[in-house]
Amino acid sequence: MNKAHNTTQHSRFWTGALLPAALILAAAPVTHAGILGDEVWCELHYPQLGTVYPTLGGASRLYDIVEVGQGDAFGLQWGAGATLDPESGGLIIRVRNSGIATAPPFNGFVLGDLDFAPGEILTGLSLENSTLGGFDETKFGFLSEDTIWINLAGTFPEPGDTATLRFVTQPIPEPAQAATFAALGVLALAIGRRWRG
Repeated sequence: MNKAHNTTQHSRFWTGALLPAALILAAAPVTHAGILGDEVWCELHYPQLGTVYPTLGGASRLYDIVEVGQGDAFGLQWGAGATLDPESGGLIIRVRNSGIATAPPFNGFVLGDLDFAPGEILTGLSLENSTLGGFDETKFGFLSEDTIWINLAGTFPEPGDTATLRFVTQPIPEPAQAATFAALGVLALAIGRRWRG
């Protein structure tokens, strides 16, 4: 009788102590600065995805450190009618003029090396605040886990149009966090067996 009482009491203890601890660890937000300070690369692909169009200076790929503001916008280096400005939590497309060739299958940017803070991966993109006609969820996607494409072909650009894409990220357990969960699990099993025996 007493043993059964103690078992119930300890069961409540471990449910009350370990479960909240595990939930706190699982729910702890991963703080990050997006891709600020990260070196990314950009290419212009035209007239199809996979065909790299050289810059006015003859380069095929440009590199830049992501900063706040428009100082690191890509596009001018190709004389393009739009710029691509990577920001902390996403990127902004800005139309400079309406002279964008929209008839080819592809006319747009490929942006790579999108590295986030440890414990976080890029899982998607969401479209926000677009005034660029014809620019929807079919106009961007992934080439790999850290490389995205953005296609302006088939859109109806007007000077001053913008479209904002937000990075969708997902936290992944860090090694120390995973080890803590494993230790808690082993401890709970050991204590459960002891009190059952």
